[in-house]
Amino acid sequence: MFLPAPILFSLLILGNISLWGSVLSNENWLYVTFLDVGQGDSIFLQFPDGKTMLIDGGPRSENFDAADFFILPFLKRKHIRHLDTIVLSHADNDHIGGLPQILRNINVHRVVDNGIYHDSDVCRLYKYLLDSLGVEHVAVRKPMVLDSTGSCCLFALQPMKDFLRMNPDDVNNNSVVLKLIYGDRKFLFTGDIEKEAEQALVRYGDFLQADVLKIAHHGSSTSSSEEFVRNVKPEFAVISVSKMNRFGFPSEDVIDRLGKMRIKIARTDYNGAVIFRTNGKILERIR
Repeated sequence: MFLPAPILFSLLILGNISLWGSVLSNENWLYVTFLDVGQGDSIFLQFPDGKTMLIDGGPRSENFDAADFFILPFLKRKHIRHLDTIVLSHADNDHIGGLPQILRNINVHRVVDNGIYHDSDVCRLYKYLLDSLGVEHVAVRKPMVLDSTGSCCLFALQPMKDFLRMNPDDVNNNSVVLKLIYGDRKFLFTGDIEKEAEQALVRYGDFLQADVLKIAHHGSSTSSSEEFVRNVKPEFAVISVSKMNRFGFPSEDVIDRLGKMRIKIARTDYNGAVIFRTNGKILERIR
């Protein structure tokens, strides 16, 4: 099994924690909300200690901004005025589109991305706002630990240094891939990685396993290879996708593959926002 030194060190710390019984109670819920932002991704996490994280900001076009239509109203309803962390998996418009408007309207402590940007208006605006607002910026160029507390650990498994060096312009396959561990429960957030990155991630072996898998690239046939999904062994698979999108996502092959593995599928085009909660022992899909 391949485990970079920082990740291995954090796992050793987690393995020595003997307070799971008191830390993991019904009052210490982690909430993970896969927002329905149309054809794009945006995931909101609220941790047991009250910290908050947003993964991706959905799409933006001339007459539509996922931040204005969906994300900011959602945060307002939850009385969220501060985000501890924003993670941009990669700089495609359907992931970065709403982030400039988020940065303008919400106090953000830290932004994490892979440091690869398109030559586009939205990317230029995003980088300008990071600089002008003085937001802490972390560029993931190799696997690392992003956060580690007594009850939660958040790892960036991807991009990997060697893959990034050999494929510096491959935006999708260099997506920031996150593994979240809370007690006995695990989530894997995959951005838009494709089969090439999936093959690299399989090197993690059993560490890749997760209860909830965010299906990469909106269910495209370029992703969710059988080997990768079998290594993750998820109970739930979540696909963020819009109705009748022009790409034909999700692929019927991907849906069939997940079905044959008896994985429970949730789709934002069918279900709207998809919400999970866990106290580190119990895992519930509550929407």
